Amino acid sequence: MKTTSLSRIMIELVLLSIPGVFFFVALQTLPLDRFTSRTWEALALGSNRNAPFLPNQSLVKIERGDLALRDPEGLTRTIHFETDESGYRNPAPACPDPFAVVIGDSMAVGGSLSQEETPSAQLTRAFGRCVRSFAGGNYSYALNSVFGLGLRPKLVILILTERTAGGIPVLPDPTHPGFGAHSLTPIQDLHRGMLQIRKNLYWNFRARHGVLESLSRVVQEPEQDVEPGTSSSGKPIRFLEGEWEKRVSETAMDSDLVRLEALAEKLEPLGTKLVYTFVPNKSSIYPGPFTHRDLDFIERFLPKTLGKKARFVDLFHPFREDWKQGLMNHHLEDTHWNAQGVARFVTKVVKELPHE
Repeated sequence: MKTTSLSRIMIELVLLSIPGVFFFVALQTLPLDRFTSRTWEALALGSNRNAPFLPNQSLVKIERGDLALRDPEGLTRTIHFETDESGYRNPAPACPDPFAVVIGDSMAVGGSLSQEETPSAQLTRAFGRCVRSFAGGNYSYALNSVFGLGLRPKLVILILTERTAGGIPVLPDPTHPGFGAHSLTPIQDLHRGMLQIRKNLYWNFRARHGVLESLSRVVQEPEQDVEPGTSSSGKPIRFLEGEWEKRVSETAMDSDLVRLEALAEKLEPLGTKLVYTFVPNKSSIYPGPFTHRDLDFIERFLPKTLGKKARFVDLFHPFREDWKQGLMNHHLEDTHWNAQGVARFVTKVVKELPHE
């Protein structure tokens, strides 16, 4: 009798587990972007303690803007997103001896840009030498990756959005003995493996970062559109409340400069120079119904950068001049710069660093 009851229980458990197993296997075999509206969400690991994206991936997806899922006014773009063996946005395998590396936020990664339009790709073509991206995720981990892998680039190029001004974190010392601890230990391999497994679980990734993420873009109050401005072509320029920036204080600016200068001084013994820029907010360049504008940010910040080891590349004045000529360096429908804006930056970097 006990044997019969036990057998029945085992059979019931097996039958109950079949839908779960089928569900899990189905999710593992579905394309990474099955429930996502953007390539970024499909490949993002979502951990600041590791590289930002799944390694060794190549994904092509048609995206419509960056404001919301299937936004009717969003422009349709075909986005190619490729990652290297370290989980950064480079063609695999990544070049082993880069002339320069790019670190920063989504502007540096190339949000809403296809692979060939990203800052690292355009800089590679302009310099005629490899420029490798370590952008996205945690800046300290990115620096750790660069020097921990034994790379010695001539340039570290830091690209940040203007809204991050006044809040740059303290970055680690690349000359510190423990800084290069980037060896892939069994624990780190296990950690990355667990992240990838977690990535493929439905409620942890596909719904949370896919369906629910897209829905949040539609219903979230802070991202509701205000009345759009108009570009020279007559098309509306979309503005988001997240772009309504408050004035950056002098103290916050000074704090940023101290941290950037400290990093530049620490990179110098390694034969590496620090170059950085702030990609202007739309509110700093274009006319529009903003409640907060910091139009004199660059006029207050630029004089503070003179004579520093950390080389600042000013994009505010070039972007404003371009706008007077009817040229727009941001996407109409989202907050990121477009390929033309990246090209403007690349031209300035190459022009201002001809001997580097």
